[in-house]
Parts: sequence; structure tokens; C-alpha cells
Amino acid sequence: MPSNFLTRAAFPAWTARKRAVTSVLNSSKSTRTSVADSSRKTTTVFLHLKETAPT
Repeated sequence: MPSNFLTRAAFPAWTARKRAVTSVLNSSKSTRTSVADSSRKTTTVFLHLKETAPT
């Protein structure tokens, strides 16, 4: 039971670490796209906040 619980608790962390390593390996290809995507998201959020802000 405790070891099963420990495994269940550690598995998401291991999966997240593996995903992070994979994303680092892929980042050289997709850095420009992700930067453009994040800046577009930031612009969208900013415009949304500007529209909904009380004047």
C-alpha cells in the first residue's frame, strides 16, 4: 500500500519531467513558433483586458 501510493504520487512528477526533457529537446525546432504564439496570446489577453477595463 505505501509503496503503491508512493509510486502513484511519483508517477505524475516523472511524467512531467519526461515531458519537460522532451520539450527541451523539441524547443530548438519550435522556439520561434512558441515565442510568436506566446506573444500573440499576450497581445490577445492585453486587448481583452483593455476592452473590458472600466474607463
